Amino acid sequence: MDVSGIINSRPKHTQVADIIRSMILSGDLVKGSRLQTDDELAQKYKINRHTVAAGLNSLVEEGLLERAPRRGTIVIKEIVKDKNVSNAVAMLMFSKGDVYSNISRKISKCLGARKLYPVLINDNVISDEHCVKKYLDVMLDEEHQSYGFIIDGGREFPLDYLISNHKSFENIVFITKYNHHEKIKSAKYALVDFTEAGRIAARHFISLGHKKMTCLAMPEPHYQGEWSSIQVQIMNAFAQECRENNIKFSDEIFWSLLHGAPLDSTVASLLKKKDRPTAIFAYNDSFIRFNLIPIIEANRLKPMKDIDLIGFYNTPQSEEFGFSSICIREEKIAEAAVKLLTGETEETEILVKPELVIRGTK
Repeated sequence: MDVSGIINSRPKHTQVADIIRSMILSGDLVKGSRLQTDDELAQKYKINRHTVAAGLNSLVEEGLLERAPRRGTIVIKEIVKDKNVSNAVAMLMFSKGDVYSNISRKISKCLGARKLYPVLINDNVISDEHCVKKYLDVMLDEEHQSYGFIIDGGREFPLDYLISNHKSFENIVFITKYNHHEKIKSAKYALVDFTEAGRIAARHFISLGHKKMTCLAMPEPHYQGEWSSIQVQIMNAFAQECRENNIKFSDEIFWSLLHGAPLDSTVASLLKKKDRPTAIFAYNDSFIRFNLIPIIEANRLKPMKDIDLIGFYNTPQSEEFGFSSICIREEKIAEAAVKLLTGETEETEILVKPELVIRGTK
């Protein structure tokens, strides 16, 4: 960007940062390039050197520049590899609900701070595999190829299409979950640590003195293995934590429900037993709110008094009905995804550890 001065109404130090960042984005400044001195830039843009310093320091915070006495200001990170790459980021978010909407918003904010802009597709597109493939083709256009791809890694994504065209796709980050059998070696991953989620839930129940606890499941007609199911990943870790603490745990009810057993009669039968559970984990909050709590109350038991509950996603439903829930930390997922996309970290996979938000314990 060649300008003789900074003249618009935006803060001048912000404009300095925008100019230098654009030069890095375009490839005019590559890794190792040394910038002009602050005095020279101040003279060039007709502003004072303190304003120049403020703009450049903001790029230091972004990880693009390094400033040191005598060495000057040096570019230490390249944002793009190809001048034909645009600043558009293809975002394919198949999962719905408040939590995933929050992740999308937080990712958009992180991208915007780096002058990258998300291009999302709506429900009409993501529900049609043909439309998704067409969208991917558009974002691969050679003239304005997208900067990268951020993809919700659920089963809904047409992974076979990506694999069959893997040479065309670069800079892919799968987020939150990856419910596919084999990972793509060239991709990066910002995922929830579902194993830790199961252990957190079990440890909390154990800390409260519970000896009889179980996990319930929603039906999964397309279950293909542990890799395909968040519920199974959490339950297996929950069970392992119980075993390591000498707590008896049975997964019979879980598997029965996962494969389609009737919920009302199955859970009612469980609650009528003399050794009924005093603590239940279930994925997710909506399942607990709309399905499990009515069954508990119909059996003359009080949720969070007779039976402690832990849900998943920490939605307003868990807050309203007073049960604990696991938060997947949307902001951390968004930050990890964007850092992987922009190369701000050399890692290829980041597991975000969830947190338990505790409510309503006896």
